[in-house]
Amino acid sequence: NINVKRSAHAELDKIAIETINKMPNWEPAEKEGKKVSSIITLPIKFLPTPPSPPTPPSAPTPPKPVKAPQSGFIPTLGLFPNNKC
Repeated sequence: NINVKRSAHAELDKIAIETINKMPNWEPAEKEGKKVSSIITLPIKFLPTPPSPPTPPSAPTPPKPVKAPQSGFIPTLGLFPNNKC
C-alpha cells in the first residue's frame, strides 16, 4: 500500500505513485530469519524544470519596394532645395 505523507500537489502525488509502482519488487524485511511486514518512508524530491532559453528575435523584414505607377507619375516627398518651388 502506498500512502502520500505530505502532498505538494495532486499531480505530483500521482507521478510519485506511478514511479514507485514501476520499481522492481522489493525484498521483504526479515527479523530473526523470518520475513515480516515493515513500513518504509521513501522521500521523493521533485526539481523544477529550468525554463527554456528565450528565442532570439528575428531580423526585421525589410520594407517592400514601392512600384512606380505605369502612368509616368513620380511621387515626390515635397523636399525642394533652398525651399524654392
